Amino acid sequence: MRYKILKDASLRESMRKYKEKGDERWMLFDALLSSSTDDEFVAKVRGFEKVMISRNTGKPWLATPQNFFKYVLRNERIAQT
Repeated sequence: MRYKILKDASLRESMRKYKEKGDERWMLFDALLSSSTDDEFVAKVRGFEKVMISRNTGKPWLATPQNFFKYVLRNERIAQT
C-alpha cells in the first residue's frame, strides 16, 4: 500500500524528541519519512520490537513497525494513496 505524509513537521518533531531521549523508536519515524509504501517501511525496520509500558494502564505492550504504522495512519499523520 502506498501512502503519503500528511503531517511532516509533526513526524519530524516526534523523531527528534525520541532521538534526544535515546529511544530507538526514532528509527520508525525515519523509515516512515523515507519510504513511500508500507512494505518498504517494514523492510527498513524489520525486526524492530520494543516492550513498552502503557502510561494509562501500566500494562506492557509491544511496539512493532506494524502497529506503529497503524497508529500514524489512524491519527491521520499519513494517508493511503
